Amino acid sequence: PQTSMCDIYSGYEKDIKNLTRTQGKILIKLIYRETKKTSYNLIKDYRGGFLTSIYQGIAKIFGLDLKETYDPNGKDRNIEIIVTLIENGQL
Repeated sequence: PQTSMCDIYSGYEKDIKNLTRTQGKILIKLIYRETKKTSYNLIKDYRGGFLTSIYQGIAKIFGLDLKETYDPNGKDRNIEIIVTLIENGQL
């Protein structure tokens, strides 16, 4: 059976709710890195535009942006280095 986004979220809901702002920002970037879609677009695909707008509004209150992308050669270079080290089993 195929796993839906809702299944994934429900399995990690408690952890997601307890993220710091910095952890939330990194998660949003890593989601984009893995899917090539913003968190905003993923939520919109599964939950619809109205609910996505609400989530984006809440994210903005906490200094986050669900439309954030990932720049592995620029501002997100340090994250990319760490992820690459982890993927290569070096960290």
